[in-house]
Amino acid sequence: MNKNILNRTTYKEAKMDCLWEENIIRIKLEGLHSTATLKFEIPGRNLFVMHEGNAGPITAAIDSLHFNSSLIKTQKIDDEERLLFSHTTAHQKKLLWQVLSINLSFFVLEIITGFISSSMNFTADSLDMFADAIV
Repeated sequence: MNKNILNRTTYKEAKMDCLWEENIIRIKLEGLHSTATLKFEIPGRNLFVMHEGNAGPITAAIDSLHFNSSLIKTQKIDDEERLLFSHTTAHQKKLLWQVLSINLSFFVLEIITGFISSSMNFTADSLDMFADAIV
């Protein structure tokens, strides 16, 4: 098989409506060697999987989650689309790390301010920021 040609398989995930389901799907597909990139469109409940070879093992893994999945189509993609797919994923990871660091910074700032000023509001909000960062 030519390494420059990959397939993109589109799935409709009827029960995927939040990041929790996205994370479960990521964990389930993590061990499959043919899977290169995942792209989630949560409002439309679509999952795009860029992979090599047959989509059968990917479909079986997704179906085992019982999210009422259906395979829409599989099509070949070229180097240009592959590069765009990978760039988008890298950008999303970078953005997520930036948001996480901001969240943790606010946690530290608010917890210190809350203890110094004896403010339960700051302390409570800092714990909320910490919970968001954990998630």
